[in-house]
Formats: sequence, C-alpha cells, structure tokens
Amino acid sequence: MIFSVVKKSLSLKSLCARTPLEILQDEARCSICLEIFQDPVSIHCGHSFCRSCIIETWEGLTTNFSCPQCREMGDQKSVRPNRELAKVSEAHLELAQMTLDPETANARLYLLEDCKLVRWEFCEQDLPSNPGRFKFEPCVLGSKGFKSGWHRWDVEVLREGVWAIGVAKESVPRDRVLHLKPDEGEWALRHNRNGYEALTSTNVTPLTLRSVPKRIRICLDYEKGRVVFFDAESKERIFAFPPASFQGERVFPWLMLTGHHNLGDQGVLSPRVQPRAGP
Repeated sequence: MIFSVVKKSLSLKSLCARTPLEILQDEARCSICLEIFQDPVSIHCGHSFCRSCIIETWEGLTTNFSCPQCREMGDQKSVRPNRELAKVSEAHLELAQMTLDPETANARLYLLEDCKLVRWEFCEQDLPSNPGRFKFEPCVLGSKGFKSGWHRWDVEVLREGVWAIGVAKESVPRDRVLHLKPDEGEWALRHNRNGYEALTSTNVTPLTLRSVPKRIRICLDYEKGRVVFFDAESKERIFAFPPASFQGERVFPWLMLTGHHNLGDQGVLSPRVQPRAGP
C-alpha cells in the first residue's frame, strides 16, 4: 500500500469577508458529493458534476434526464468533459508529505524507509510501551492529524489480503479490540476474502466495484464531517460516509494490515507507504 498525500487546507473566515480562494473552493465543488470535482463533466443545461456522480444519479434512466441542480430536463444522456473546471479543481491541490507514526504502530507492524513503508510480520517487536500504541489491532496512524480544512491522500492497494484504510479520531481505543465503525471513531474501507466493504455503524456495507482499484483516494472535509473514497484512477466514487461530527478532535490517516499476503516478486508480507509525485 502506498500513500500519496494531497492536501488542501482552508482557514475559516466569516461569510461577509470571503477570500478569492474560498470563492474558488465553492466553484470547484460538485453539488452532488460536495467534494472537489473528480473528472468534471458538463450536462445539457451547463451545470457540471463529477462524472461518476452524474452517471450514478442517472443510472437506470432512458429519458427525462433531470439536472440535480436546476431540474432542467434533457432528452439525451449528454456529458461533456469540462477541462477548464478540471484545471481549477487541480489548482486546489498541494503536495504534502506523509509518514507513519512509529509511536502508534502495533508491534507486528514494521516501519521501514523513514516510516514510509510498513510490513506485517507474525513475530512481535520489542517496542516501548506507550499509551498511543495499538496493542491488540495491527494498526498505525499517520504522523499528522487534522482539526480543520479539506484534505485528500491516495493509497496504492493490493488485490489480495486483509487490510483497511481510512481515518480515525485521535481518541480511538488503543488497548482493546476495535469494532471499526464511526461510532467508535473510525471511518474505513476494508478488503478481505469477501471483497470490499465499508465499515458502517450497524453492519458492514458490501461494495460492488466496476473495476479493481489500484489506488484509492480518501477525501476528508473536517468542517462538513465528510469522509469519501474514490478510485483515484477512474475517478469513480466508491463510498461516502454520512456526514459526521468530529467534535473538535484531531483526525488522522489510519490503516490496518494483517495476515500473510503474497506480493509475488517482492517476497515480503507488506503494503508500502510512501509519498508520490502527484495526484
């Protein structure tokens, strides 16, 4: 698993004194998913949406294609790439570095390459005991958490194995088994022998993906309490959690990795975590 982190931080200001950056931010958001546009397209009335959002909205329709924003009807399912809006959206992105926090890593997770690579092994390390370390679950947090702003990062994922990625509150329990759900402070997507699933509050939500993702993009909007997962290459939305309240707590990138997973040529039992050169 490779983390590439793309960050967008915005300061909160009063509505009567909005900056050009804040105005630009609103223009670069899809009104369906409320996130920065992913592969924006324009439809018959001129409004624009993420390609995956409008395709999902119109799924199953053969006529009367209504605009989700102005409700104008169209006779044909017409979408056109909006390259100018794509440029505006990409202008919001600023490359950031991400490393993993060794003080939180479970004893079976080995952090290598300046904490940019993690490997799972059956044998536990002899690590200092501290209150921040995950003692039962093979989890680790990112080294930097967020209390405001809009952020996104990519994770290169494996086709096989048992792993989970997402975000977690700073107060997530470290000294017991985790239930892995928003009520406990984790918003995560998991892969196991059953495929992909969202770890929702009641039962897990099985996910049917059009294609197997190589890179998953995690988007966090702190103020709106939004956590959304995308296929970073196809730009299709995988899952969006209902809006939540982080209650002023710091929220961190989070991952879990367990078991023996054959990675072919690499001959190791691990995902990798490292920054990439772009979105």
